[in-house]
Amino acid sequence: MPGTSTDSVTMDNLIVGEFPIVRDTATIDVNQTLTRGCVLGKITATGYYLALDDTAVDGSAVFQCVLLEDVTTTSATQVASVALTGEFDAATLTFGGSTTAADMKVEMRMASCFQKTLSDNVVGE
Repeated sequence: MPGTSTDSVTMDNLIVGEFPIVRDTATIDVNQTLTRGCVLGKITATGYYLALDDTAVDGSAVFQCVLLEDVTTTSATQVASVALTGEFDAATLTFGGSTTAADMKVEMRMASCFQKTLSDNVVGE
């Protein structure tokens, strides 16, 4: 039928609640295999993003955004869709190193990214 869309959304419970999602793009650093829901930090020297590790000393220990798609980079960077704000199921978020959702809850909240659990939210997408 003209004017209709057949795009589909995978319901993985990453985005939950009703807080607005502000979307943007980020350039993912090389040699990364990241999944949707990965919390990203940004390397100060290059401006490229990778999985946030709160022990990193290259700038990527600071919360920047949440990855909205799976990304694999090998020898070249890749631009990916990210969320700058929103409500996210804490159980679906992933991080680099030994960083956990609990470690980053306050820092993410300061950037209007809120961690929820499925028991206290409405599933969005």
